[in-house]
Amino acid sequence: MTQWFEKYHYWTKRIWLYLCRCRYVHGFGIQSPTAYHFLRYVINEPYAYYAYSDLKERFPHESRLRYKLCELYFRLSNFAQASQWAVCLPHQNLYESYIQAGCHHSKVVNDIYGKDEGQESISDVLLITSDNSGKTLFEAFANHAGSLSILIVEDIHATKDTRQIWHQMLDDPRTVVTFDLYYCGIIFFDHSKNEQHYMVHF
Repeated sequence: MTQWFEKYHYWTKRIWLYLCRCRYVHGFGIQSPTAYHFLRYVINEPYAYYAYSDLKERFPHESRLRYKLCELYFRLSNFAQASQWAVCLPHQNLYESYIQAGCHHSKVVNDIYGKDEGQESISDVLLITSDNSGKTLFEAFANHAGSLSILIVEDIHATKDTRQIWHQMLDDPRTVVTFDLYYCGIIFFDHSKNEQHYMVHF
C-alpha cells in the first residue's frame, strides 16, 4: 500500500509540474548555447548510462525521486570532473556512490555533521539543502567560488521558508547562472557569463 501511494504521489506531482512548466521543456526560450547544452545533455540527458542499473541493484529501496536526483548527480559529476564534492545531506553513501561512478577521481567529503569544517569552501561542488544551515554553507562556498564551482541546493520549493532562502541565494551578487529544477536548484558562479535564472522542467 505504501509503495502504491508513493508511486501515485510521485506521478501526480510529475503531471502537475509538467503542466506548470511545460513551456520550459527541451530548453525553449534559452538563448545561451552553453546553458542550452547543459540543460539538454546534463540535466535532461535521456541516455540510460550503464551505471544506473548497477547502482540501483546496490541501493534497491530508494524512492523514484531519490533515484532521479542521484542520476542527475551522476551526470553532473561526469560533466564537472571535479576534484572534490562536499555533501552536507543525508543519504551519504548513496550520493557518494553515484558521484564517484560519474567521475572516478572525484573525492567526496561527507559533512552532514560538520566534522570537516572548512571542506565546503574548498570543494569544487557543494550539495546542501535550502534551510538555515544551507544558507550558512552557501556563504562560505560563495566567498571562494570560482568559474568552475557548482552549488546544488535540494528542497528549494519544500516550504515558504526554503523558497525564501533559495531566492536570497538567487539575489546574491556572487550568483551568476542558476537552474530551478523544482526538486533542487543549481548555481554557477562564472562571472564571465551574463546573469541568467532559468526555470526548467526536470
